[in-house]
Amino acid sequence: MVLALKAGRVGRRQPFFPSSLRRGVSKGPPGISRRAFVILGSAQLFFIGGYHIFAAMKKDTSLIFKSEFFWLLITLLIFSAVLWPIYSRNPQFPFLYANAAFILVFITFTRYIFLLKQTPLRYAQWAKVVVFLVCIPLVFYLIQEMHAFQVFADETGVQSLFMNLTDKDQSKMIEYTKTEMTFFGVGSIIATVIMPFRMLISFWRTHNHGTT
Repeated sequence: MVLALKAGRVGRRQPFFPSSLRRGVSKGPPGISRRAFVILGSAQLFFIGGYHIFAAMKKDTSLIFKSEFFWLLITLLIFSAVLWPIYSRNPQFPFLYANAAFILVFITFTRYIFLLKQTPLRYAQWAKVVVFLVCIPLVFYLIQEMHAFQVFADETGVQSLFMNLTDKDQSKMIEYTKTEMTFFGVGSIIATVIMPFRMLISFWRTHNHGTT
């Protein structure tokens, strides 16, 4: 019987961890209760994991803002290239600010509609609400300015802006001004109409699925 009991003790599976380590886990360091030891360990893991997540998000955010700055430079280059032929020939161009708004809104909103994931708005829910609300008066302003240019072109004539040029250069500038104003004006209006729906869809996706 003694041999059977000894055999039973020998055959019983021993825990994987050493007894000293088991005592350390169950009791914790001297002077600290088991519950406090577990809380401290969990807090340490939480802060370490949170630090790494924050570092990754910070790096990702830095790349997004660098990309945004890069696109801003491209927008300014296009802005200057489109407006300079008109401004250099007539600094008093009456639709200069409206034309600038057409170009800026068209490029920026078109990029946000198709590349929202690469913009600062991707998870900024409050910013999406602001953009949604801003688009409502903005689309009326763009339509008003586009209509004013059409009325000016029909009643006064775009040629009145370039009277100091030769007939050949004047014809070129009339065609150029009408084409670029119509292209960016209509494009900005369409983009501004679509933008609120894109913000609404992105807000819903971020709220429910964490995507854009």
